[in-house]
Amino acid sequence: METAKQIIAFYGSEVALPPDYEEYYEERAIRYSQLGLAAYELATEIRQAYGIPKRDYGAIHPKDRFEKEIKKVNDGSRGNVKAKVGEDTVMMDNGV
Repeated sequence: METAKQIIAFYGSEVALPPDYEEYYEERAIRYSQLGLAAYELATEIRQAYGIPKRDYGAIHPKDRFEKEIKKVNDGSRGNVKAKVGEDTVMMDNGV
């Protein structure tokens, strides 16, 4: 969680540009969706380990929503490249 916050803050202060700060909001969507997926997987493991019934999410399944958000951002027209930083993959601006 802390790493996600730091990366998002970095994008807000060093990468994203006015007027809409698009890179910041895209990175935030990716990082929080990744955290949501991790939480979903953990909850699933706990339910299976302790025999807790599966939850009914109705028409909007969180895993699908998080994956769709990540795909939407990654498939967008961002002029970025992925750069490896420690254990995390970070999107870096590739504009000149």
